[in-house]
Amino acid sequence: MKQHETINGKTYTVTSPPVGIQRKRVAGYDMQAESMAINGRPAKSVCRPHKWGNIYYVKETAAGWGVCSTEDKELYGQGNKADMLGYCLFLFGDHARMRLSKDPAWLEPLRGYNLACFCGVGEPCHRDVYLELLYGFGEVGEL
Repeated sequence: MKQHETINGKTYTVTSPPVGIQRKRVAGYDMQAESMAINGRPAKSVCRPHKWGNIYYVKETAAGWGVCSTEDKELYGQGNKADMLGYCLFLFGDHARMRLSKDPAWLEPLRGYNLACFCGVGEPCHRDVYLELLYGFGEVGEL
């Protein structure tokens, strides 16, 4: 069902709620064209080092895999890569909920947009935390 929605002062004909999309590093890739083709919505990048990027990341260490923060470079746990990807998302969810509780308008600049990150669609990604917090749905399940 098509409907009109105003996003950042411009009216778009949209066909579905915002979704997460995967940015690509290939010549000629047009994130906005891909986003508009999906549901008529423009996209916003939530990649690092942008202000919407995940402050937590997974890296390989001498003891396996760990989660680090771009803010303090601390190591938050170690384990196998799959577990650390989940833990990374958990930490980001805590961070985002805390930030939102202090500033309820914090995520409003993302409202109405498809959210683009280099993580694959269906892979653990902080863009799904944003979708969950903004709309009550995403691929991360219960936060």
